[in-house]
Amino acid sequence: YKDVLKYGFFELQIARDNYRELCSESEQLNLRLIRRFIEVQILLLAPICPHICEYIYQYLHPGRTIMNARWPSAGK
Repeated sequence: YKDVLKYGFFELQIARDNYRELCSESEQLNLRLIRRFIEVQILLLAPICPHICEYIYQYLHPGRTIMNARWPSAGK
């Protein structure tokens, strides 16, 4: 439980904050990347807080449930 919160929430939040700070005023945040971040984070946290994660997942994928979603995989 402690590790999931540490890596599934706090470490991902730090990575998101660093990305946001690195983007200058002339550069906009990549919306696809932010959407992917949200999806990965809610999938990692779904076993701990399933109701709020399901609620957020419905915004990303209307009509689908997080219970049928696959575990996130790392990209290249």
